[in-house]
Amino acid sequence: MRTLEIQINKTRIVSLLIISVLVIFLVVLYYYSLYLEGKISLKLSIVLVIAIPFLSYFFWSSLKKIIAKKPGLVIDNQGILDYMSFSEIGIISWKNITHAKIIKHKFSEYLLIGIKDNEIILNRLSGLKKNVINKHIETFGTPIVISLDNLKIDKSEIIKIFHDNIQPN
Repeated sequence: MRTLEIQINKTRIVSLLIISVLVIFLVVLYYYSLYLEGKISLKLSIVLVIAIPFLSYFFWSSLKKIIAKKPGLVIDNQGILDYMSFSEIGIISWKNITHAKIIKHKFSEYLLIGIKDNEIILNRLSGLKKNVINKHIETFGTPIVISLDNLKIDKSEIIKIFHDNIQPN
């Protein structure tokens, strides 16, 4: 199998970046207007203390993806390597992959990749990344969940690639 590098949909990520910057700006502007009127509440302050760092982190991680020269997903004879996901699991060998399917969940399409043993992935991670993977397992039944909206590939093509390369038990 030749190495297939699936590029990131930078147009979509740039759009999300612009939206996140706009939201941060509008929230800060709104908060400042409330400050000038003397109407700041503790609840709003707490929400801002949580939301602004989250949106800033989203902005920073999206910006890194745009600047990086790495493709979003690399598929070769060894397996797959996902650079798009937050958890950055590393290479997943074809011998550990049991199935792949595409699902629609909350307005996005995801590639779910089933593996023989979830512990293979969980043992590589710690902290927040491990929590994210545990949430994937709880929600989707697999630790490997890749958003197809952020990749430049036809969905039927990626499923064909997986079905052609998954090794039977």
